[in-house]
Amino acid sequence: MFGAVIIQGYQRLEEEFIQAQKQIDATLNTLKEERSNLENKVQERTLLLHKVNEVGQAATAILNPEELLLYSAIRIKDEFDCYHTAFYMVDNTGQWAELKEATGEAGKVLRENRYRLDISGKNIVARAIREKQGQIASEADLQQARLDNPLLPYTRSQIVLPLFVGNKVHGAMELHSTKDGAFPLLDLDAYQNMANGIATALENAHLFQEAQQSLLEMRTTQRQYLQNSWSSLVSESPDLEYALGDTDLNNAKEIEIPLSLREQVLGKIQLANVSDWSPEQKRLVEEIA
Repeated sequence: MFGAVIIQGYQRLEEEFIQAQKQIDATLNTLKEERSNLENKVQERTLLLHKVNEVGQAATAILNPEELLLYSAIRIKDEFDCYHTAFYMVDNTGQWAELKEATGEAGKVLRENRYRLDISGKNIVARAIREKQGQIASEADLQQARLDNPLLPYTRSQIVLPLFVGNKVHGAMELHSTKDGAFPLLDLDAYQNMANGIATALENAHLFQEAQQSLLEMRTTQRQYLQNSWSSLVSESPDLEYALGDTDLNNAKEIEIPLSLREQVLGKIQLANVSDWSPEQKRLVEEIA
């Protein structure tokens, strides 16, 4: 009986050991899965940040606002697997968000119809502009979006990012996906950083265009001033010409060098020679002119 008790004790101990081993194995498998999931999430996050930086840097190199929006819409659609990407800009009244660029056939139809949204409305785009904060669409938002815009029936996830620099909101960009949960809350800041980069690039493009327009106006005014000044000088002294040398050369090699000041042509120098003009001679005359 004593031996039987000892044997039963060993058997129970062995069973408990086996059970503990199974629990340890299960715990190790769980830890491995969690580690693998964490590594996958880190890789996905790193890839997302890389794409965000790539889009933002590429946008800063474009100085035409229309080209910038078109490029950004297409690049975002491709990089983040969005079936629809759109940019809305606030109009001069501050009441409407006008669609300026969008991808796909739906975007083409919306642009042709001059689609716009009331900023005071309940739309998620309007809410992002008013609150200056990124918005991830809820199920109610998605249902409302499908009602407002039947051209986009396949939207299962949507995110809207305001485009603002400082305290001024220029508009918003929205991304649509056919996948559920494509835009997790954890990634909102990353997408907003991309929107901030595009907004800054857009403002720089507008400032560059304004500077170019001002420069063009200044040059036009300057050319008009020069033309008027030299026209009055010619009217006072109509014989502003000078000639030197033989004026009757047969088969002469002639060249004409314009006399210009600040891109305004005021006259010309005409020369003739019996031999061809060398490049050095032409450069010398141009420097003199």
